[in-house]
Amino acid sequence: MNASWVYKRALEKTPSKTAVAVDNEILSYGELDKKANKVAQFLKSVGTEKGDKVGFFMENNLFITYGYMGCFKIGAVVVPASYYTSEGELVHEANEGEVKFYFVSKGRLETIKNAAKDIKHLKGIVLVDGKEKDVSSWLDIERQFNGDFEDVDVDENEPALILFTSGSTGKTKGVAHTTKSLIANGRARTKTLRHTPDDVMITTSFLCHGAAPLIVLFPMLYAGGTAVFMSHYDRDKFVEMIKRYGITHAAASPKQWEEILEFDKGKSLKGLKYATTGGDVVDVGFRKRFRELVGIPLVSSLGMTECGGYMTIPPHKKAKDESVGMPIDGVSVKLVDDNYNDVKQGETGEILVKGDTVFCCYYNDDELTKSSFIDGWFKTGDLARVDEDGYYYFEGRKKRIIVKGGGNINPLEVEDVLRKHPKVKECLVVGVKDDDVGEEVFAFVACDMNNPPSEDELKEFLKGKISERKIPACFEIIEELPRKDKIDLKALRELANEIFQKRRNR
Repeated sequence: MNASWVYKRALEKTPSKTAVAVDNEILSYGELDKKANKVAQFLKSVGTEKGDKVGFFMENNLFITYGYMGCFKIGAVVVPASYYTSEGELVHEANEGEVKFYFVSKGRLETIKNAAKDIKHLKGIVLVDGKEKDVSSWLDIERQFNGDFEDVDVDENEPALILFTSGSTGKTKGVAHTTKSLIANGRARTKTLRHTPDDVMITTSFLCHGAAPLIVLFPMLYAGGTAVFMSHYDRDKFVEMIKRYGITHAAASPKQWEEILEFDKGKSLKGLKYATTGGDVVDVGFRKRFRELVGIPLVSSLGMTECGGYMTIPPHKKAKDESVGMPIDGVSVKLVDDNYNDVKQGETGEILVKGDTVFCCYYNDDELTKSSFIDGWFKTGDLARVDEDGYYYFEGRKKRIIVKGGGNINPLEVEDVLRKHPKVKECLVVGVKDDDVGEEVFAFVACDMNNPPSEDELKEFLKGKISERKIPACFEIIEELPRKDKIDLKALRELANEIFQKRRNR
């Protein structure tokens, strides 16, 4: 067995049924399998072996869906990079992930060409959506293969997918999911949401991140339904695709749902059975309006790249405003204090998670992996409380992670680069509330006030070293970071929010 097994039942029963759609392009289960086989044949032909790492650097498209499956078929490990990854970040992730081969789209080709000289294990690059000089084209390669391939069996506990995400220290970390955890995510959400082959689910997120594969692609393929994606998020396109594909389940960020609801006052959403969101607190008033206009609740879910979407409120359960739901099928959750003792009902504690859906390790980082688990429980760093009915309520984070537009940003990563500016003595990066993206990045920068850097100078310095979305939207230039015995992080967050709102309201 390997992770492509997730769609084998649907392939046997309904080969002509649509498995995946991206924008206005579709693939049936039969076509998905044949194209995945061609990817597998090609990778074998260039010497890719079981356990080798294959990178993907592109927006959502059909290729990435069958490309993943083709890798799984030969036992190769998929290592996607975010579409917004900078050249420096790509080099770090490729080297940490030991990537030997990259599939890339036109939009990211220049970045990977510039980075290639510093990627240690790189043997080849294939352009998936066109033809360019000095690079192989999938359009030419695909014609050479017939699509007949016999899958290999793999150890279900070995890595199959490595997703780089912001962790508790500096640079991004590779979250390694196994064949077992990928299929378990598909099974768990299918059982929890009672998915059937008639279900069609769309998400606004990227397949290179954790949410899209773990809460949409694998569950829909496991259920024999249809997984739908957009190349990039666009409100009008989202609404059009709901109509075109008969969407039954949908996931988007709180801000995106606000935009979508305003499009036609929710008329286009009337056919939905389930609508979910995450990454930020949803205003109770908006929830009420959503329910009134659409006829179903907008439910919050909670998840992490490390363990998928591990809490939600399924359609057949009573929705409670502000709750992030209950653990999904097959997942155990408990709340603990700083000494890892269980807290009482109603008290706030750190969320620990256990189950087959949880990742196996941070790739090539045994120390971080070991420190992230206790007695087999994964320490999420998220805080919550639970009520008498078993519904959980998110209460914040122990870690400093900034959640912008549904994606994680580690302040330490931004600080590490910012400190290298010659005028910066020290700095501190925090998240501030932003109505558009949930949280925005804010930086306190300590420097010599006789020769301070400008905001534009700092932004220009950061370009290319970190992705655009991580560059602070606001800088506060100061002489020293305020501290007594240590920096008061809570006070600085409050000050940052006050400064940010004043500047936004000018």
